[in-house]
Amino acid sequence: MDVNSVQHITQKKIRNFLVFFCLFLLLSCTKEPMFQHSLIYENNQAISLMFTGTKEANSYAIRLKGKSYNVLGDYQKEGNDIQFTPVIAFTRGESYEILLDEKVIQEFLVPKDMEAERPRLLSFYPKLDTVPENLLKMYLVFSKPMQQSQSTLDFIKVFNTTTSEEVQIFLPLENELWNADRTELTLWLDPGRIKKDLIPNKELGIPIKQGNNYEIVVENTLTDQEGIELGKPYVKRFSVAGRDIQKPNVKQWELTIPSGKSKEALGITFNDFLDAQLIEETISVVDANQQQIKGSFLIPKKGNNVLFIPENVWNRGKYQVLISGYLEDLAGNNLNRLFDEDLQSKKEKVLGSLNLLHFEIE
Repeated sequence: MDVNSVQHITQKKIRNFLVFFCLFLLLSCTKEPMFQHSLIYENNQAISLMFTGTKEANSYAIRLKGKSYNVLGDYQKEGNDIQFTPVIAFTRGESYEILLDEKVIQEFLVPKDMEAERPRLLSFYPKLDTVPENLLKMYLVFSKPMQQSQSTLDFIKVFNTTTSEEVQIFLPLENELWNADRTELTLWLDPGRIKKDLIPNKELGIPIKQGNNYEIVVENTLTDQEGIELGKPYVKRFSVAGRDIQKPNVKQWELTIPSGKSKEALGITFNDFLDAQLIEETISVVDANQQQIKGSFLIPKKGNNVLFIPENVWNRGKYQVLISGYLEDLAGNNLNRLFDEDLQSKKEKVLGSLNLLHFEIE
């Protein structure tokens, strides 16, 4: 091949490269710059969207993902910045699409309202402001399933406000006592410190002391299973009275009888403050044929009475309230024995034995 042929081929390759390079630059200039977007909030609502765009504002559209119609609103353009303000604020938890000339170029998610989604401590049992010195258990009830990666006690602080010191009153357990969906936690005050004559009682003393005031703080950093924090601390304050050394006595309970052919509540007033979480497990109502009456229990704040609300109207006739011997008061005294009593005592009754109350609806 002569020199002229080589030069001709080389010049042709250069021309082809230059043409390709020019086309590449031309195509590059028609593309959108690196896409950016951000939501603008007001009163905890996403009221507008800022995004980058080189085309005219009317070339763009916003749609709810999966829908064929555009979100109505106003577009304002300044340089490469476009602000879209919908007629109605963006919906929390929904995904949207940004379209250019009817083609999707970006998606964005409007985050859920973190405050609305935060877990909450709904109840702290017992709800009393004064508890017995030999209080056995406390319950925390949350609005959402809670975390399981760390001991919940790491997020609970207890202070004796009478002596101005932090104290440890709860029994640390390797496997915490949660219900099935992790919304209710049972906290035991150390039974070994409550029972007299046991070594923990002699060495450490009772967990809470008569005449003292306490404050329990559930810290704001406790999280649910999704890693969302409580967001604020929850505080329970209470005073301590003397020991409860009396068993609950069914014979001293009083019934408020509902009217026949009504859905009035059956009222049961106890002679003691009982473990609110055990009431539904241990009390039931049956008719003369031993058929259980379906319904729900409403437990007032104090926990010394309960209302049983039937699903259906009461029929006239005879009924029984069945109470399992497992039912306890706040100190763990059940219907058959005291918590601090010798478990091997020959006088001990069968714990599961039933106690009965009779009533008739006319």
